Amino acid sequence: MPKPIEELKGKDISLPRNPIITKLFRVVKLAENAGYGLDNIEYNWKKYNQTTPQFDVVFDSVIVKFQLVQAKKNVQEMKEVSEGKEMELLETLRKTFGLISGRVQKSPEENMADLKGLYETFTAYLQNNFGNTLENLRKEFGETLEEHQRKNTEKKVFVLMLITIDNFVLSEDVASIIGISITTINRYLKILKELGFISRVGSYKTGFWNFKKLE
Repeated sequence: MPKPIEELKGKDISLPRNPIITKLFRVVKLAENAGYGLDNIEYNWKKYNQTTPQFDVVFDSVIVKFQLVQAKKNVQEMKEVSEGKEMELLETLRKTFGLISGRVQKSPEENMADLKGLYETFTAYLQNNFGNTLENLRKEFGETLEEHQRKNTEKKVFVLMLITIDNFVLSEDVASIIGISITTINRYLKILKELGFISRVGSYKTGFWNFKKLE
C-alpha cells in the first residue's frame, strides 16, 4: 500500500501505481477519479455476506480475506421469498438493474430510463408480495403508478425501487443514481418512513432499509 490502509479508507484520494494507465481508463469512463476501491470491496462483500473483508498488510504484501459466512437472518429471509414468482420478479429487478456500485458510475439519464423500464416488474413484485402496500402507495401518489409518473413525482417510487434492489443502499448513492441532491433524497426517505412504507434497521453506516408490509 502507498499509505497506511486506514488513512486510504478515510480519504477519497487516488494514488495509482501507474498514472498513465489510470488516466486512460478514466477517459473511457472505466475508472473513478476518486479512490473508492477499498470502499467498493467492503460495500459489495458486506452486501452479499454480511461480513467485512479483512486486510492483512505487511511490508511487501497485502492479503485480503473474504469470509464466506451469511447471517442467519438473511438466510431465513431468502428462504421465505425463494418460492414462487416473487423471487423471480425480485431477481429480475436486481439482475437487470445491476449493482448499486456500478450504477453510481452511470449517468442519471441512463439510470432513470432503466428504472422506468423496470416499473412493471416492480409493481408486479409489489402486487404479489406486498398487495396492501401497493394499494397504499397508489393512494398516496396517484390512482395508478402511471398517473404517478405523469405527475412527475415518480422519484419517490424510484427510491423504493432502489431499496428493493438493495436494502443496504445509502442516500448518497440514491442521489447519484437518480440525479438529485442528497437533501432531497433524505426528504423523500423521511416522507416514505412517515407514511409507513419503509423503516431503518440499525445505524446509517451498517444498517439497512426494511420495506414494510402494510395491513
